[in-house]
Amino acid sequence: MQSTVLFLVKLAILILLWLFIALTLRALKRDSATPSATVLAAPAVAAPQGGPDPTVAPNADGRRNQRNKAPLSELVVTNGPQRGQTIDLTSQSEVFVGRASSCTLVLSNDYASSRHARFIRNGNDWFVEDLESRNGTYLNEQRIDQLETLTRGDAIRVGRTTLHVQ
Repeated sequence: MQSTVLFLVKLAILILLWLFIALTLRALKRDSATPSATVLAAPAVAAPQGGPDPTVAPNADGRRNQRNKAPLSELVVTNGPQRGQTIDLTSQSEVFVGRASSCTLVLSNDYASSRHARFIRNGNDWFVEDLESRNGTYLNEQRIDQLETLTRGDAIRVGRTTLHVQ
């Protein structure tokens, strides 16, 4: 009887150990996985009819109906350890944000993944994508789960770091 109980305890510990190893490997894989390429299609936008581009108030969800014609030029860190740092968007087509040294903007932020978010240019438009991070990427305080178009003034939160698009 005692040997049976001891065997079951050993088996339970072994199962728990393998479960822990599997969950650790899964977290490492998700944190260090190279993101898959995303195909972007340029959105069809009708040209405005004469006159200056009007300033449009944000919708109820915080997004704007129309964007300024001037292309976005930089990402500015407005909150977090890298506050004040800027990333020039005019010379780049893709920007990675995260803790990994290979990222364009390397964060010293415990709540950010190794490769947390990706910013992608398509023509004059910029998009942001969460790279399956554990804590998510937020655009104007709304968690994103797909590619989202960026407009001037948008706030992107990655962990405890906030970036603004200029």
